[in-house]
Amino acid sequence: QNIASNWRLNVIRDDDIELHPFIEMLRVGIPITLSTDDEGMFHTDIANECEIAILNSDIQYSELKLVSYTSVTASFANDTVKKALLAELDAKFESFEASYKSDGADSSDPADPGTETEGEEMEKEAEKEAEKEVEDKKKDS
Repeated sequence: QNIASNWRLNVIRDDDIELHPFIEMLRVGIPITLSTDDEGMFHTDIANECEIAILNSDIQYSELKLVSYTSVTASFANDTVKKALLAELDAKFESFEASYKSDGADSSDPADPGTETEGEEMEKEAEKEAEKEVEDKKKDS
């Protein structure tokens, strides 16, 4: 999903990035990735695309993590490269999560503020299932 370019090209109506459907697509099980369209033309990069997604939706840490893994598994890279990239991504997430926990946080989700509603619990369960699918794909690679 190219949020910045979709907005700049007026694909998103009313000049409102919050209308981008990426989060709904993700939550109904459509594998999505965040990416840039043309970094030079749209003055964006992958860090900016992630920031736009975070600031303009209620995307959860676990969903952003899933999107990151999907970017590797859905790529055109060969299986050897995918396996190496997935291992590197695993290590980076483990390092980030360990540093987050060492700062005194007690949540396994750095973006999770605390108590969950029933809908959020259901969403988390769906996310776990999606993450399991990613893990299964990694094992098959």
